[in-house]
Amino acid sequence: MSGILTAQALAAVREAVRRRARGRASIRSGDLVAWLAEQPGIGQRLVACAALETMRDDGEIACAWVPGVGPSGMVTVSLPAQEIGDAEARWREAVASRLHPDDPRTAGFHAIWPKINDWPPDRHIALVEELLFLSAHGRSGDRAGYRLSASGRLASSKLLNALPRAALLAAGFHESATREPPPYLIAATPDAGLAVTVLVENPEAFEAAVEASVDLPVAWLSVYGFGISRTDGAGARLADSLADRGGPILLQRRGPAMALQTILAAPLVTFFGDLDFAGLQIHASLSSTLPHLSLSRMYAPLAAVLASGGGHPYASATGEGKPRQRSCTSGDPLINRLLALCARAAADQEHLSADAIRAHCLHPLTMKDLSW
Repeated sequence: MSGILTAQALAAVREAVRRRARGRASIRSGDLVAWLAEQPGIGQRLVACAALETMRDDGEIACAWVPGVGPSGMVTVSLPAQEIGDAEARWREAVASRLHPDDPRTAGFHAIWPKINDWPPDRHIALVEELLFLSAHGRSGDRAGYRLSASGRLASSKLLNALPRAALLAAGFHESATREPPPYLIAATPDAGLAVTVLVENPEAFEAAVEASVDLPVAWLSVYGFGISRTDGAGARLADSLADRGGPILLQRRGPAMALQTILAAPLVTFFGDLDFAGLQIHASLSSTLPHLSLSRMYAPLAAVLASGGGHPYASATGEGKPRQRSCTSGDPLINRLLALCARAAADQEHLSADAIRAHCLHPLTMKDLSW
């Protein structure tokens, strides 16, 4: 699966740092990470930190670094100045033809340029007018997401969701403008006696788990479900959805139908994903909404594989996003132990046999399980 940092997010952080510096040789780290998380195309502190770490490794910035926190003190910026090309200049001219230069929405319109740089220049004004129309008709929040996006003359349901949320807010849109349809989660529940709920990262592992545990008091939720996997950062997207009043829609794979709140109210709720940086970052995102979420003891066999020298490198042949994954740190010693184990190699959750699933799925992972 893809890591937390994409090429588009890295480019967005570079551009945001360039804007923050405004030609200066250095900037204060202070609220830099928090500020970056609010900028178009970034959206998360984890993404901002991962991008800054990559930029530091590439020599684009220089600073003291606090693991798990980010830059400290002054940040020296070595990014080359970026000139505005002819196409972007024409976009700004189109914006200026409909908005006064002092209009506070102008900055938001300028910020969407990276996402519309292949838009035909002779249709720039039409796009500006479309965005003005949509922002005016979507301020009440009655229309949102795809329905709002498709309501204008351009009739594009995906336009607003393709543009950076922070840029749209700056351009005068209501916060609901980019609301996506609720995601669908696949659930499998026991016939009686719910004791444990396990959130599973990947659908193939979910299917194997369901087949292996028909007679056990365990419910399974496929985290990487329909509508969750449309974008990177599946854990953050699900966490946001769980926090939303509407929440995701459940599709029942097996067992009696239960409300999501009931499934998540099991005596023990755990997470099981790939033993790699991205999988553990999904757990971190979910924990922000489900503070009682533990790691499943099903991680123990994967950890044993890595401890014995097995596992695969972070190479593209083992997953498109593997080379982009970046390590992180945690305040939890157990998670830090797993991060250390997967520092050079990873193990995917599909490795577990049916017997291993049955032996470990009802229990949380403890440090004792990682003592060999």
